[in-house]
Amino acid sequence: MIFIWAEDQNHGIGLKGTLPWHLPADLKFFKQTTMGNTLVSGRRTFASYKKTITAP
Repeated sequence: MIFIWAEDQNHGIGLKGTLPWHLPADLKFFKQTTMGNTLVSGRRTFASYKKTITAP
């Protein structure tokens, strides 16, 4: 099992429903690393995904 997460200097992981930073390279790494694998997220994070994720 592998965990990937990000947090700011105050250990925050979100700010008003968004990330508290904009780092395109980090988002690209996250997408490349997680595509095709099982991803566990919270309800709000799941709701924020732009594409609908469905089970096979």
